Amino acid sequence: MVRLAASITAAALLLAASPLLAQSNQTLNKTIKKDTESMVNVHANAYKPRPGMQNCEQGGTVVIEVTSPPKNGSVSTRPTKTKDKDCSNELTGTGIYYKPKPGFTGTDTFTYVRTEENMRAVSKAGGPQGNRVVNITVQP
Repeated sequence: MVRLAASITAAALLLAASPLLAQSNQTLNKTIKKDTESMVNVHANAYKPRPGMQNCEQGGTVVIEVTSPPKNGSVSTRPTKTKDKDCSNELTGTGIYYKPKPGFTGTDTFTYVRTEENMRAVSKAGGPQGNRVVNITVQP
């Protein structure tokens, strides 16, 4: 029972620390400093390596559509390099960045949908696709 509790605690800490793990229909919570643009998540499409392989193959282009914009800031996307835990090589992904309005502190929320030009590849790879809710806490 103690091992199970420790494993659950470790998994919860890992999920809280990594913006790369947001899955479909989940909420991502992020704390940032005011007046600072911060990456809140990144998505890359890649084919996971088979046993014995170390490098992942880059998949199709990831498309991010903001479906409900934040009220107290702005969201932008741009190409970003990322590292998947199952790949020894870097991948090109789409980074999602949030920038609060000047001087704003408090909470903000936005939602987006992640898709990709070859959904079969993402599904095969077990990739995160679909809706996300991002809760931002902007601190002084």
